[in-house]
Amino acid sequence: MNNNNNRSLHIFDIPTELLKQLEPIEKAPEAVLTEQATQVTANALERLQIQQEDTELTCRTCQLSFLSREEQRSHYNTDWHRYNIKRKLVLDAAPISFEEFERLLSDLTESISGSEEEEEEEGQEQDKINTLVSRQKEEQNEQQDSTSDQPIIASQLKRYSALSWFRHKENTSLHYGIYRHLLASSSLAALRKSEGKRYWTIFMLGGGHFAACVIDVNASISDVKFAEHKTIHRYTTRRKQGGSQSANDNARGKANSAGAQIRRYNEQMLQQEVRQTISQWREKIQASEFVFVHAPSNNRNVLFGYDGAILNADNTKSIPFVTRRPTLNELKRVYGELATVKVIEIDEESIQEQQRVMEEEKVKRQQSSVKKTQDQKAPTTQPEVVSVDPAVEKLINIVKQNKTAVTISYIEKHKDLPISGLLPKNLAREDLRHNPTLLHMVAAMGGAGDLVSELLRKYNADPTIVNNLGKTAYEVSKDKETRNAFRRCMCDLPDKWKWLEEARVPSPLTKEQEEEQIQKEKKKLEREQEKKRLLELERAKMEAKREAKEEQLRQQKQREQAKDKQPFASVQKTLGGSNSIMSDMANMSPEARMRLEREKRARAAEERMKRFASK
Repeated sequence: MNNNNNRSLHIFDIPTELLKQLEPIEKAPEAVLTEQATQVTANALERLQIQQEDTELTCRTCQLSFLSREEQRSHYNTDWHRYNIKRKLVLDAAPISFEEFERLLSDLTESISGSEEEEEEEGQEQDKINTLVSRQKEEQNEQQDSTSDQPIIASQLKRYSALSWFRHKENTSLHYGIYRHLLASSSLAALRKSEGKRYWTIFMLGGGHFAACVIDVNASISDVKFAEHKTIHRYTTRRKQGGSQSANDNARGKANSAGAQIRRYNEQMLQQEVRQTISQWREKIQASEFVFVHAPSNNRNVLFGYDGAILNADNTKSIPFVTRRPTLNELKRVYGELATVKVIEIDEESIQEQQRVMEEEKVKRQQSSVKKTQDQKAPTTQPEVVSVDPAVEKLINIVKQNKTAVTISYIEKHKDLPISGLLPKNLAREDLRHNPTLLHMVAAMGGAGDLVSELLRKYNADPTIVNNLGKTAYEVSKDKETRNAFRRCMCDLPDKWKWLEEARVPSPLTKEQEEEQIQKEKKKLEREQEKKRLLELERAKMEAKREAKEEQLRQQKQREQAKDKQPFASVQKTLGGSNSIMSDMANMSPEARMRLEREKRARAAEERMKRFASK
């Protein structure tokens, strides 16, 4: 079965002659399913350039030479180098120049942004390299599908399940697929272009992104004409945790953080803006032939089920294939995919071969089922009791004490212990399911980097064995020091194991890199200590200022109290030290004390005048 090269056939432009020759068939065409798996070869270490080159400093992936080891390491950390590695492994393509990489990255950024009207999400964390390679892989697969003579693979057939199929009456090997949603309420002939206005409406909502449009379908499909279009973005999803704020509130209760309050407000504003847009487009939506909606999970509550809602399950249809983030470009892609007729050519010999293989497999399954039933009815025999080696039991108990010297000493005394491979299954220990080897057990405990290194170097422990969860010893390592022990062995013994492909150790750790890490951590510690010292110094200065200010206020208060006591002393002397008057003055207000002082001075003046008059 091959994809026909005619990929420009659209439902609006089906020729009348072809329309007369089409007849519906009951099910999608069968195909021979082939499985294509990409395997990393045994030379992956060399291809990934992770081995140290003693003679010269180069990058064989990007075809560069360097003057220093630091320059080489800096290059290995660039996105350009990462992309060329993935390009070789995933796409099996030659590396590209830095300028070409910058151009591809720029095109990708424009594609992700969707349109100039859409707000860019702040702090958005996307691996652009993986996105770029994934898109190129999809394009590569589509190109291979159009030219290859191989049968369609299973991933393509999944896409075809949403189509209704028609067969050419004369050339029965040609099959034409049209999305079933388009034929549910309309005939194939009615989909062709006609006079008058014809609209399709598409709504997409998810992750705080909203994109919608009303498309004039009588215009050229290659140049999509929007009668209406709108994009909105609001910050509603929780960073690095996923899910909307409302979903998190329903599951765990309302959070009181500032971010949670912002996300709740944005959800309300997004709902208000989306519903306002739908209301403004009411006439065109009701006049549309089809209304397609993609709004997963709780996003449907924004579009459906509220008072005065225009959209409902009866007048809308889902988008029957996988979509990307809602943008104007994605709306155009969805429209083009819906309106394109899928044309494939059937390989009759492949179908017959597939049917023969399926029949053989069916017979084998039936025979296997009968044999299994007979085995179950047969009398069971008592299983043979296998004795457990006490030396192995003791080894496991010693390992759990996390004492490297004791463990190595015990292994030296018992040369026949299963160090490199799987531990005996007859131990019947629950932890053997997750730690089937001694290396797994040591790595999972943590803090045993020395013992891991000894097992790998001296006792040939196999790091490629996986547990029942499919994880290697490196992947179950509990701490950084244990993982570094694997990386050091990868650097020193690159050819002993398939470290990258099977042991899944990501990269070697050289002495230079380790020393560089130590220096970085030392500098980080020094910066933290200096920062702490400056904070303590600043705190001491602020404390000294506060104490000085308090002392100043205390002295000022003492001076004010001393001034207040002087009038009382003079009054006490004038009035003969009357305790009652002093007690009364102590309770006087400042104004009352001033009046009293004026009266005393007036009386004293009168006394002097009398003495002068008597003389």
